[in-house]
Amino acid sequence: MIASASGRSRLQAKIQSGKFHHQHGMLFGLMLAKHKGQSIAIITSLGDNGVFKLAVKEALQPIADQHNVKLTTINKLSQQAIPEGVEEIPIFHWKIEGLDVLKGKFEVIWEMNGHYYPEDQIKTAVREKFGIDCSQVKPTFSYLPTTDFFNQQNYQTKSLVWKHPLAKMEVDHNQVADMIQTEGRFLREDEIHKTIYRTHNVIFQPYPTRIYQSWKMMLEQEFEDYISPLELLKPKEKKIHDWIQDNYNGLEFTVNEISSDMDLDQDNMRNKYLKRLVELYLLEKRKVNRKNLYRLIM
Repeated sequence: MIASASGRSRLQAKIQSGKFHHQHGMLFGLMLAKHKGQSIAIITSLGDNGVFKLAVKEALQPIADQHNVKLTTINKLSQQAIPEGVEEIPIFHWKIEGLDVLKGKFEVIWEMNGHYYPEDQIKTAVREKFGIDCSQVKPTFSYLPTTDFFNQQNYQTKSLVWKHPLAKMEVDHNQVADMIQTEGRFLREDEIHKTIYRTHNVIFQPYPTRIYQSWKMMLEQEFEDYISPLELLKPKEKKIHDWIQDNYNGLEFTVNEISSDMDLDQDNMRNKYLKRLVELYLLEKRKVNRKNLYRLIM
């Protein structure tokens, strides 16, 4: 699980800005490599008339093409043949009806984003069910405690929270319940091992076995054997790496030399950029007479 909030609107913004490719897009490509030959299913939001789910498909299809995989949106299970999830991967949405027919057939399930009701829907439900006007109440971002399946990792995750008790109950009994019910349909078959990726931070059982505070940590640790360190570099880090490759390829250099040549602050160069390149095994570092020497790993 990624311990960061990610609903439909945030995911849509990432698709429009291009950030989607560097996070969800990269994850999808790595999933296809790591889980090649396994049956995969994707869960996201439907959106008005299925428009959002179609946008997700269009954003992921170029990556699927690189692996000779087709993506298919599933809107009505009773009227569509369900792909096996290997050469053709289905995209479902939260609260889709008829999931019982799946009988736990998929081995890898990717929950792309959290499922959230609009504010007005929560307020209307509270008014209709309990006769209480909470029109002035709004959800706020708060840090909630979360833990993993083994109760070994404890984190605070930033979540959208309703503090009004009836609004919170409405969220738990309906909004979160939709997610629990949908995921549960994919877990029906106990004999098939399941891998679930939750790139959202909605908390419900079963708790995840691993929780990551950032995309970077998750990609590095879950896909170590499938990802190039260069793919993990941020633009500034990549620029420095490429500059070293062009100017110090095979040669040792000091922090002072490269900082001066690139007109960058020495502390940032040492403690931020070069440290990161060393962590990713793109640079080697050795100390000679109290001076750190770096060299690009070929």
